[in-house]
Amino acid sequence: MAAGLDRSQAVHRGRDPVGLRPRLRRTRNGVLARYAEGATSAKGKLAAKGQDALWAVMRKRGWDTDDMCISYVCFEGNPKDVEARKKAVAAIAKKNGAIVLGSGPGALYDQKKFDTPYLRDFLLEQNTVGDVSETAAPWSKLTTVHKAVYDAAERAYASLGKKGWIMSHMSHSYHSGACLYFTFGYVYDHENPYDEYHTVKSAIQQAFIDNGGTLSHHHGVGLEHQPWMEQDISPEGANIMRALFSSTDPGNNLNPRKVIS
Repeated sequence: MAAGLDRSQAVHRGRDPVGLRPRLRRTRNGVLARYAEGATSAKGKLAAKGQDALWAVMRKRGWDTDDMCISYVCFEGNPKDVEARKKAVAAIAKKNGAIVLGSGPGALYDQKKFDTPYLRDFLLEQNTVGDVSETAAPWSKLTTVHKAVYDAAERAYASLGKKGWIMSHMSHSYHSGACLYFTFGYVYDHENPYDEYHTVKSAIQQAFIDNGGTLSHHHGVGLEHQPWMEQDISPEGANIMRALFSSTDPGNNLNPRKVIS
């Protein structure tokens, strides 16, 4: 994943201060790439067969398709500008030892992305919890945050005596940094499901804070993230928010004590 993040940074900063301006760019680690390959609906079977054939060719050429990252890069604009930026990305990929897979994996991703949320209810019926946590950090800290979160999740699973899984992708990127989006899951016990969830979720969130990441990126904050707010924005920042809430809602009528205790 570290190499994938480095290549993503190169793409983002590839043309002067404004970068190559991709409309969408996501980098998936090996676990998530394998998940995406397998989670195919009926209408995507043909595309999946094509991807299977591509993977087979890559394995023959020495690629570890179980560990490699996949980046999806999408542009919009006039044809001349888009073509120029596609060529620039291809040059960066070649320079860094990557290969361009064409539009097939991206088309498969576009077909599947709306299927995934529907798996949650099915998994719950199988006593399996699936949830997400996301953060943002400067480019210089992304690899550290990524490794720390994986290590924290594995320690949490071990403390529960469980074999869980975690996967990640870079969902948003900017000139100064990017968002890392983690998906985790495990088979829960009926006796203490909430305690188990708290153990895993808290371990991941604390790893964000301890390693220079933000408490959240685009999912926002609230009751679940409240215990880390002071660590994220500093005690002074939390006091400013308390003063703001107190002055604008003295009667505590507007969903009080959900963001700051």
